Amino acid sequence: MRIPILAKSTARKIVDLTQIPDSGVTITVITPQETLWVSESESQLNVGSPGKAGKPITAEREYTVNPFAGVLWAVANAPIETEIQIFPSKSRTVLPASEGAITPRRKSDCEDSIFCPLEKLIAGVKVLPFLACLLLLPILTSAQDRQRECGQSDFPGICSLETAQAWNTGNQVWIFRPIRPDANVIIFIHNNNTGAVHTSQSVQVFQTPFPDAVDLSNNASRWTQATVIQNPTAGATCLSVNAASDASPGAAGTGICYITAAYATQIAIKIIGATGANGANDTFDLQIVQEVSVPQPLGTQNVSIAAGSQIGANVQGVIPQFQNGNPIFPLLNGAYQVAVNQGFTAEGLDNSGNGSFPITTGTSGTWTFPVPTPSISTGFALAFVQGNDGVVVSGPAAPWSCVTSNCHDSFIPNIASLSFSANGGLTPIQPVWTFTNSTQTQNMVAVILDFISVPTVRQFVAAQATQAVFSSNTLAGSVLVAAAGCTTAPANGVCSWSPPTDGQGNTWRLVGSVQSSPGQTIGAVFVWMSINFSSAAAETVTFHPNLGTTTGGSSAIELRGLLAANLTTPSVKLFASNRGFTPNEDDNGGLFVETGGFSISQTLTIGPTTGTSLFPLWQQNEHGVFNSCTMSIAITGVTGTVPTLDLFVQDGGDGIHWNDRMHFPQFTVAGNFLGAIGGGSGGIIPVLTTDGGMAVSTKLDGPLSAFGQLKFVLGGTSPTFTFVFNMVCR
Repeated sequence: MRIPILAKSTARKIVDLTQIPDSGVTITVITPQETLWVSESESQLNVGSPGKAGKPITAEREYTVNPFAGVLWAVANAPIETEIQIFPSKSRTVLPASEGAITPRRKSDCEDSIFCPLEKLIAGVKVLPFLACLLLLPILTSAQDRQRECGQSDFPGICSLETAQAWNTGNQVWIFRPIRPDANVIIFIHNNNTGAVHTSQSVQVFQTPFPDAVDLSNNASRWTQATVIQNPTAGATCLSVNAASDASPGAAGTGICYITAAYATQIAIKIIGATGANGANDTFDLQIVQEVSVPQPLGTQNVSIAAGSQIGANVQGVIPQFQNGNPIFPLLNGAYQVAVNQGFTAEGLDNSGNGSFPITTGTSGTWTFPVPTPSISTGFALAFVQGNDGVVVSGPAAPWSCVTSNCHDSFIPNIASLSFSANGGLTPIQPVWTFTNSTQTQNMVAVILDFISVPTVRQFVAAQATQAVFSSNTLAGSVLVAAAGCTTAPANGVCSWSPPTDGQGNTWRLVGSVQSSPGQTIGAVFVWMSINFSSAAAETVTFHPNLGTTTGGSSAIELRGLLAANLTTPSVKLFASNRGFTPNEDDNGGLFVETGGFSISQTLTIGPTTGTSLFPLWQQNEHGVFNSCTMSIAITGVTGTVPTLDLFVQDGGDGIHWNDRMHFPQFTVAGNFLGAIGGGSGGIIPVLTTDGGMAVSTKLDGPLSAFGQLKFVLGGTSPTFTFVFNMVCR
């Protein structure tokens, strides 16, 4: 039986012979040039990266344990396939056939073995040696259908079934479980051969309602065949795939076909008729994409609306709270996301939001965070704020007040508060901090919670610690809120924690979070609320950072007297068909794209230290996608000897490598400047980009990448520039 092992996944159980005594096992790695590590200990394999522990099995080498009556676990560095054979551990040799020769009957040494019934059959007849092998074969082997675990993909609905499968051995069956029983499945076959078209193959799709149908080849009666629809583009179907060519898109090496609304617990994709061909790298990759309740992806769909139906109203109206938009074919505009305080109304939560403010080395000024719009003018806000590393700070300014000892301590999510009455009501006054001569580039981050009423703060704790320990017992019936901050975001990643645990056995759920850019000082703030009211007992909240995250500080607060809130309806509609939109989700809507935007206004002073300074702008997962940006900058003050300032607008796909998109004229005196990056009617012709090397007063039009930043290059002797800039992207 062939078993797939996912790349760098946690250890997977591949053999369990605890209930099958008198057995042995042989494991063979099928995937070329790969290694599998096996062990009888799951925990041993889950410590460190694959290869740190366990028995290594290299490609095309066998590993046999005989006898064996336990469990084997496995882990790998790359997606690989293994073949597992289970056999009786005791000798099953058969005497050579001759006149009167009979296989000897052994005493009952196999009475507890699953092979005894077959052994008794063989023992009573004259057989040739190979006959015993043929009789044993159906029991000792199983179908070669390839099971795939698609639920562990980083992108739900997308799954790689096979990579670099040789065409001449490509007549196989792949089985997977769909993300939902009513999924549409789009099949992609990528031909890696650059010199040959493949047209002999056919693709069949089968579906079953039986979750225990372990394969298709030996359980055909439990499966039914589905209708496969081909892509209308010639040379880009599953039946005819052109040779691979990266010179131009189109029918250039990938074929597509699909089925709609499978309604199955398992789906099998079977390729038949595939043959080898001349040419380099005669292999193919098999990939699927799943979507739910979306019209046919390669055609059109007409929707009939019966007399008296309410679908028309639903398309333009509001989908009720907690109901998904997917029954509409298609839903383009009208649904609202779920209530932001869902699950926290009993604790009095009204709304939540977050903010991130970038500070550049050598600058002074103020920073502030937006307060989420409350639903009542007599509410109350708590801000969990992290940031001060290398910055001289004061704040927040009145009428905000600091609950903890200060509200600008490094790495600790300190707490500030505001009562909305007489302080803005439905438009609360924003908190403001002042900073002076920052010694490094960093982000100030905050999560702000609105509550429906003004509580009494009974006690709080804030420290550079991985636990928040209340100094006295909590009272019964209090609302508990806790926060954690990290020091630096992991390289190429972000900070994250698993839910906290506490001494009272409460359940904690994330209510708000904010992330800095990958690798930035001041990494993140996560805030949780207990969905249980407190007990009259001691309380310690323990935070659990995930791999790569270091908890720099934590805080917790006990609130009394909060009233229950109503569900808060968000004011922003979804301009997308989205099967699972929830708060803090980065899904932009499946086959539809959610447009977005970005805007910022900032006053900065830079200098007198010469050199390069960076100012982070957008991240696509926070702001959607956009095609153009307009920026204006007013230089209001210039000092120093021969001062110069160059400003580059840059974008990048990963937040690490950057492309110049616009270079303003070099600033030497005060003045107003304007520039814009256009969407570009034909996209961007492939070009070698620069990072800080674009000629002055030039730009590169076209869609913007996932990350954006400003690069300032300051020159001269003791130069300083004070300016106000504004940027809007759509």
